[in-house]
Amino acid sequence: MDDPTRSALGTVQIRNSSTNQIILIPTPSNDPNDPLNWSKIRRYYIAITACVAMFLCTFLASGPSVALPQMAQDFLGHTTLTPPKRIAKVAYFITTVTLMQGAGCLAWIPLIIKYGRRPVYIAAFTLYTITAIWAAVADSYANHLAARIVMGFAIGAGECLAPVTIADVTFLHERGLLMA
Repeated sequence: MDDPTRSALGTVQIRNSSTNQIILIPTPSNDPNDPLNWSKIRRYYIAITACVAMFLCTFLASGPSVALPQMAQDFLGHTTLTPPKRIAKVAYFITTVTLMQGAGCLAWIPLIIKYGRRPVYIAAFTLYTITAIWAAVADSYANHLAARIVMGFAIGAGECLAPVTIADVTFLHERGLLMA
């Protein structure tokens, strides 16, 4: 009978039983342009850059949450709404970004598969930068809300590109560290 501790989750080893060397999954090709053949420093640099980009997207999406009362005063202070209702209305700045972030993932994934990662990175982060500037200079509630809706769509690409990029440039035994 098999030992139950050997087949438990987290106990599977990806080492050759006779040489104790790590079995590289996926197996790198002989092509020097294969990301798995790049130096470990270069591969980790790319993976960390993708993680930082995803973090910054998420941070800018929810960052204004600490300033909701001030934003409510700035954008809706002239209205007859009570302060709690103004704050609730300004909270759309965050909830619409989150909604569009999820919807954006559904739109970006087919584009990533069809056109590749680099064009989608360039298009999405260019759109993201433009909408971040647009949101920063917006002087009305509707204008700022529209900028944040488009920003949420752009952020969706970062949310699905980073894990795919990490999977492309790392081996299976390295992914846990970078995904954490």
